[in-house]
Amino acid sequence: MSGSFLRSELHKKGRWWILPPTVTTTKRRRVEITFFEQERIVQRSVTAHCPVCRVMSDMLTPEEAGDFAGVDVRNIYQRLAQGKAHSVKTFSGQNRVCKNSLCINR
Repeated sequence: MSGSFLRSELHKKGRWWILPPTVTTTKRRRVEITFFEQERIVQRSVTAHCPVCRVMSDMLTPEEAGDFAGVDVRNIYQRLAQGKAHSVKTFSGQNRVCKNSLCINR
């Protein structure tokens, strides 16, 4: 049925029908995307000639030596003080622990 025919038929019966306007709802969605940048620092152990062992060995930082040996860093410094492990000072003054000395004296 067309809209004008429907209106005229409703008017003949003596009633006006007021139809509500069509309502369209629009939902807006907000999408938030967050990117995180991570900084990755890769340290490679230095392989050098150990003056104490007199062989080529990986020279580790005390933190790396602690991870390798499965002990705390304080324990590494205690081993160095007791002579159970040995280290070399770099030009910048940092300690490098010989990996061979950690393997031998576990």
